[in-house]
Amino acid sequence: MKKVPQDKTKVGRPKLNIDGEKISKWISYGATVKEIADVENCSEDHIHKVFRDKITKGKAERNMRLRKAQIELALSGNCSMLIWLGKQYLGQKDSPIVPMNMPISGVKFIDDTDGGYLEI
Repeated sequence: MKKVPQDKTKVGRPKLNIDGEKISKWISYGATVKEIADVENCSEDHIHKVFRDKITKGKAERNMRLRKAQIELALSGNCSMLIWLGKQYLGQKDSPIVPMNMPISGVKFIDDTDGGYLEI
């Protein structure tokens, strides 16, 4: 049987009082679990075990904000962002070389890249 101290002092490490919403908010701002653990004076494992759902929520909020900012940037006329989002969401891709499918025989085509001829 366990012995309870007579003076009823608590034994062991004190309980951590960490707010889960604060963890979620920090993750959504891009903080790492290591940084949060350092600020809250606990282990990374503790944050991972106790606040797994809050970490997931924070990452989802961060991704939504980033995606919104990217789309706003693209819609404001940023060509690079328009191209990138087109590739990500619309399946667009760079196709600089278009194959020539011409059913004509006996025709010579000049290849501009090396100055040679392509004979069909």
